[in-house]
Parts: sequence; structure tokens; C-alpha cells
Amino acid sequence: MMYEHIVAKLRETYKELDASFVGRHFAIQFNIWGEGHGALYMEIKNDRVFIQPYEYFDRDTLITTDAETLLGIADGKIDPTTYGDLYVEGDFYALEILRELTYIPVEEPEEEEEEPEKQSIIVRAEDAVEAVKEKAEDAVEVVKEKAEDAVEVMKEKAGEAAETVKEKAGEAAETVRKKAGKTADSVKKKAGKTKTGRKKK
Repeated sequence: MMYEHIVAKLRETYKELDASFVGRHFAIQFNIWGEGHGALYMEIKNDRVFIQPYEYFDRDTLITTDAETLLGIADGKIDPTTYGDLYVEGDFYALEILRELTYIPVEEPEEEEEEPEKQSIIVRAEDAVEAVKEKAEDAVEVVKEKAEDAVEVMKEKAGEAAETVKEKAGEAAETVRKKAGKTADSVKKKAGKTKTGRKKK
């Protein structure tokens, strides 16, 4: 960008601005380095802003920067009070003046609220999770109860089986005793007959 274009741009930007807040005469010289290099000044008097393509030896402040930064300040995109690429000599009130004249703070975008439909989906999902948890807990309790019932039934069945075995064993023992007794009586009778037969001879 040419030096002349920079001066014209600044004149156009500041010509209608109200500088009454400054409250006194104030002069700022800008030394531009790089593209469009040169010197110009901003003079504030009678509550108005004037831009001239010269040096101002009786200045209040000297600011050295590049053309892009200077135009960014004029366009309200750069806050000169916080921007680092500025070399300032003299009264730093100049930065406050430049900020007040044009700077437009960038507002942080507000967080968008979730759409009602999305919120509804989230709520339904959370409800479904809770329902699954409840069902799972109920299922665990049912399984525990069934297992305990099965154990009791098995205990009862085992007890009944043991009693049956005892009864069967008792009956078998009694049968054996009876048969043993009959066998013993039979053996005695036969033995007696044998003795009698021997005596007769």
C-alpha cells in the first residue's frame, strides 16, 4: 500500500469523529516502517481529529509501527492499549485516545442453548439408562430368590432321600435277619435229625 493511500484512509476514518473526551490539544506522530513507510501525524484540537502527512516536532507521543497495524487500529479491529507491536515514546495517553476513537470490542459469542429436541433425546436416553439399571437390579434379586428356593428344595429332596435310604436299609436288614433266622432254624433241625439217625444205628 502506498503512503498516500494510508494518509487518505486515515483522514476518511477520523474526519467525522468526536474527540471531545480528550479535553485538550494533543498531537501523535506515526512513523510507518515497511510498506508505505513515512511519517504523519494526528492532531486533536477543538474536539476534532486532523491527519497531516508531516512530522510533528512538538508532539505529545511518537508511535512507530507498520501500515497494517495502524490501519487495523483505525478500523477498530486492534486495541492499541493491549497490542504488542507498537513502539511508543512520550505520553501513553495516546493509546487510550486511539482506542476510544475507533476500537470496537469483540463480544464473545454466547453459548448456544441445546435445541429442545436434543434435550429431549438426552433426557429420554438418561431415562432409558435408569430403567435398564432398575431392570437389571430386579433381575439380580429374582435370580437370588430362585437360587435360594432351589437350594431349599434340594435340601428337602436330599433329606427325603436320606430318610428313604434309611427306611430301605432298615427293611433290608430286617429281611436279612429273618432269612438268617430261618436258615439257622433249618440248619438246627437238619442237624437234630442227623444225630437221631445215628443213635438208631
